[in-house]
Amino acid sequence: MKNYLSLLQCYDACFSPDEERLVTSARYLNMWSVTDRKKIWKNHPLSHIAHCSFSNNGTKIVIKNTSGEIKIINSENGNEDDNFSSQTAGEGSNVIWVNNEYILDGSWSGFLVVRDVKKGNIVWLKHFKDEMIKKVFMNQSKTRFITQNQPKVNCEKRNEYGSYFISWELPFSDITGNQFEIPLDAIHDVSFCSNFNKCAVVHSRNPFKLTLYDMQSENILWSKETQNTGHGFCLSWSNDERVISVFNDNKIQFLKSDNGEIISEYVVPYACAIKYSKNNLAICSWENGRLISISETIKTF
Repeated sequence: MKNYLSLLQCYDACFSPDEERLVTSARYLNMWSVTDRKKIWKNHPLSHIAHCSFSNNGTKIVIKNTSGEIKIINSENGNEDDNFSSQTAGEGSNVIWVNNEYILDGSWSGFLVVRDVKKGNIVWLKHFKDEMIKKVFMNQSKTRFITQNQPKVNCEKRNEYGSYFISWELPFSDITGNQFEIPLDAIHDVSFCSNFNKCAVVHSRNPFKLTLYDMQSENILWSKETQNTGHGFCLSWSNDERVISVFNDNKIQFLKSDNGEIISEYVVPYACAIKYSKNNLAICSWENGRLISISETIKTF
């Protein structure tokens, strides 16, 4: 008997602020009840929805597809917000909420954009010529965000070129960015803890390495070999930041964040994102995602 809820094919997922609902995105946008383990609604507002995220108050969802189109969705019924109109800045990174009024996203064409949620108009924009914005990260207090920037290069060589990072302090009316680097070669994937004090990094090649880096002391806390990170946001932290998960050879590995020791493993082919709540885990997969309790997957910790 299976001990999880099938989420079907999904590229991304996000738990609601109260952790009672889960939204997943792929061909369709699906809303699930975490408690009842049932689907609440299903909608098709865009094709190939790559990213989805709840607003801070849980009433709205922002989605972004592989072409960079963005829409705002009512979380109660899945209906589109007809007042929101947004032109794409091109395909690229994830989209996140700054607060209930503004959303932030980056593009592979080098645009970093903040939009007003009510109308979709741009309120702040930066363009990095000949660069791409790979990821955008927001801290838990919503006072600071980090962008991962990288020179535009062909796909075969892109990870041979170093990423650099910019830390941005809010508010947008007086925003400044401070550039910094993580001194590891060929960075493939990164994931910051909620206060940005530490960063898990998959880097190098033949073999890949998973390294925990302390942002304050600028020291490597531990490093170990890994196979690969799969796709997208498979590298992630648990809510209490005691666990780091990574996709490794068609299975999810759960590691202690303080020393890198493997706690347990869970097989999910073609995983592409891992999202945590306090008690549950959403594993997105190009084949068949799963909603499962943390106690069922991290059994020895």
